Amino acid sequence: MLVVAGAHSIDSLLVEYFRMKILNIVLDSKNHTSKIVTSLKPLILGEENVSINLKTSKYNNLMQAILLVSAVNNARANGYQVEINCESINEYLQRINFYTELGIDIEEKFKRHNRKESLLEICNVNDKNSIQVVDGIMRILQKSTSLDQNVLSCLNYCFWEMIDNIQEHAKSKIGGYVVVQNYPKKNNLEIDLVDTGRGIRASLSENAKFADISEAEALQESIKEGMTRGTGRGNGLFHTTNFVKENDGTFWMHSGNHMLEVVKGRVKTFEVPFWDGTAIHLRVKTNNDVLLENIFGDEKPITVEEYNESINGLW
Repeated sequence: MLVVAGAHSIDSLLVEYFRMKILNIVLDSKNHTSKIVTSLKPLILGEENVSINLKTSKYNNLMQAILLVSAVNNARANGYQVEINCESINEYLQRINFYTELGIDIEEKFKRHNRKESLLEICNVNDKNSIQVVDGIMRILQKSTSLDQNVLSCLNYCFWEMIDNIQEHAKSKIGGYVVVQNYPKKNNLEIDLVDTGRGIRASLSENAKFADISEAEALQESIKEGMTRGTGRGNGLFHTTNFVKENDGTFWMHSGNHMLEVVKGRVKTFEVPFWDGTAIHLRVKTNNDVLLENIFGDEKPITVEEYNESINGLW
């Protein structure tokens, strides 16, 4: 089955096809995420018009999906033509709005069930819908897990801070993209957030103290307490990574040519293929509680206090 997004006619498609850079993209969780980032290099750098031959497998990877969505829509926003040729359709990817966000109109041959308690489909995040996005994430946590109210308070704060980073710091033409999936049998929740903005180093360098900071140093500095570019609130990534350590979850952040990873409480930074912006992956263990005192100390952010007061009446 061949499905093409972006073509106006067969003749025009053929003419443009031979003027385009051909990319062969395979979405498969067996492949490391850096492999798709490498494959997307012409899109990321915005060098030329692109035709993508897209293959998917039964082993889906949410981060790979929104990296592709982000790269394609950013290239289009910058005036480049991107055609997508799908040899087959993956029903799960269709269910999470992957093809819709790529501009591919495909008839759905399945019945959609309301999964708001376990799934937030791929969607664009911007200043007009950020409240709804965070509420959607919190609804999944509230309805699908048995997390303590203190944990929910912490996560609510962390999500607001990450969304705020896109709106205030990233300066992306297309905002960002987010997808969330709860895996109850595995007792974990995955949140992936991607933007095609200027990245962590460029954002921090607005603070004169970090004008000459390297990319790896910028990632390391971004998770320290009180870290800000000089105009933001700061501490969002500091508290997020502290939560992950306490929860025994997983966190990684990819910006530019470097990635910072938090696994089993340990932080490491290493070089990876270039991503023009920031990608954040968060995996929460839904059966592990945390003590807020170990994350915030004696000074909880106002957003955490507000959430504690309002959570019982939200849903």
